[in-house]
Amino acid sequence: MTIIHIVTSFMPGGAEMLVCDLANRQAETHRVHLLILHGEGDEALLQQLDTRIGVHRLHRPPRSLSPRYMLRLHRLMQQLRPDVLHYHLHRNRLLIHYPARHIITVHGMPGSRSVLTHLALKLADKVVGISSAVCQSLKKQYRLHHTAMIHNGIHTEQLTPARHIHYPLKLVNVARLDPTDKAQDILIRAIHLLRLREHPLHCELDLLGDGAGRPMLEALVQQLGLQRVVHFRGQLPRQEIYRRLSGYDIMVHPSRSEGFGLAVAEGMAAGLPVLVSDCPALAEVIRQGELGELFTTDSPESCADAIEYMAGHPEETRHKAADAREYAAGHYSVRAMADAYERLYLSV
Repeated sequence: MTIIHIVTSFMPGGAEMLVCDLANRQAETHRVHLLILHGEGDEALLQQLDTRIGVHRLHRPPRSLSPRYMLRLHRLMQQLRPDVLHYHLHRNRLLIHYPARHIITVHGMPGSRSVLTHLALKLADKVVGISSAVCQSLKKQYRLHHTAMIHNGIHTEQLTPARHIHYPLKLVNVARLDPTDKAQDILIRAIHLLRLREHPLHCELDLLGDGAGRPMLEALVQQLGLQRVVHFRGQLPRQEIYRRLSGYDIMVHPSRSEGFGLAVAEGMAAGLPVLVSDCPALAEVIRQGELGELFTTDSPESCADAIEYMAGHPEETRHKAADAREYAAGHYSVRAMADAYERLYLSV
């Protein structure tokens, strides 16, 4: 089978890492190609691709409708003759009429309704949501009846078991620094509240990631006097993140909205106790609180309460983390994800 994965760009991000892992797995048994519509792609990320994967760059300017890019695409399709065109951008409409199986994976909660996006989704043979929450939103917003749910996969075998509940608590958040969506401000305020309580709970927090929201978060840390408590570790390679996870006590993911929660699945696979906001996709990852703790989205007080509860109930927290690690190994592995896509390709 010849499979082409189609991305807008190929810069470091959750969706791009998923494409890399999925393509590498598929390259073991299929002919696999990656088509980048805009730009060259991140060199470090490209180096993680299996050498058997063909990489093609269209160099199409954003929003360009020039016919010369359509001609280049036509020539590429004639050369490669794909059986499956797997889009990782639901707004793309460039190749939807080419005679192949058209799969679109939606990597986040759908945004505002678009007529052109609706047309692309309707014309696809199958639309994949990375969580039940994404699938339900697609069905409600676009009235789609040809959706499938396939969870993102991680390299569960590369994660070593974490320690459990030491003091002072070492918390970690792995995400793009973006207070609007990832809500690190809620976690920082929760840590501040814990220090002000009658029986203070002292925590340290490492933020693993970078982004445009960093100056705002740094200003908040300074305002609350938490400079010695909250540490900005920057963007780290995935293997370095995996190595560090075993040194933390609790992973906290306070996002206001998520399509899945890949970092949470990684924390679970490391046996790390996880605390997440109760937005639908994150609650789904931890099975509505069976495999971790939930707090009310956008509430520093609820987040602080949950951290305090986990610290005060180490046995319960440890048991949930062990169950979560076992669950992640069976449900969130790259192998499970690749096998699910293989069955999907053959079913359409």
